[in-house]
Amino acid sequence: WNRHKNGDLYAVMTTLSAVRDSAGKPLQYVGLFADITANKTHQRQLEHMAHFDALTGLPNRRAGLDILNHAWSTAARSGQVFSVMMVDVDHFKKINDNYGHLFGDEVLLRIADLMRQSFRSNDKLFRFGGEEFVVLLRCPHTQAARSAFERLRNRIAQHDFPQVGQLTISIGYTAIDADDTPSVAFERADLAVYNAKSEGRNRTVAHADL
Repeated sequence: WNRHKNGDLYAVMTTLSAVRDSAGKPLQYVGLFADITANKTHQRQLEHMAHFDALTGLPNRRAGLDILNHAWSTAARSGQVFSVMMVDVDHFKKINDNYGHLFGDEVLLRIADLMRQSFRSNDKLFRFGGEEFVVLLRCPHTQAARSAFERLRNRIAQHDFPQVGQLTISIGYTAIDADDTPSVAFERADLAVYNAKSEGRNRTVAHADL
């Protein structure tokens, strides 16, 4: 990294070559400097695209699974228990079919914003794919976790979405601790949200209650 006269940093690729005499002794060195700031910026953009959802700006599925793995490692070291919640937007296909994918995208954006507003900064949420979101809640108490998830469900149910009006979500959640693996905990949350939808949607179901 180098600095312009105005103080701005820029990335430089430097190649140094030795100029030698007939005996091979270095006489001097020649440096070739190339400004690669644009390349570095493009690299950062690619790295961001690889880990964040382009629509909502949330971490994507790949990054989210890394978050779950990190939580499991933390649980294994400290004994801390996390709650893993999966959110599925009810009847989302009808929204795309009736209003078009642009309105469907707007719905997902609004839901992502409502989720950001509903949880603390140290809680982690990501878009798993399609109309599915996942939240990793740093909360060891099942009832406290359920209360947080219920507040989100009610908040979304009471929100007025443009064109679409009201809609609902189904929530399934479980705990993750040192005895679990991330994949097992995620499968439990997925099963819980499946049951929430099969029982009529717009509800919160804990895997422990199944």
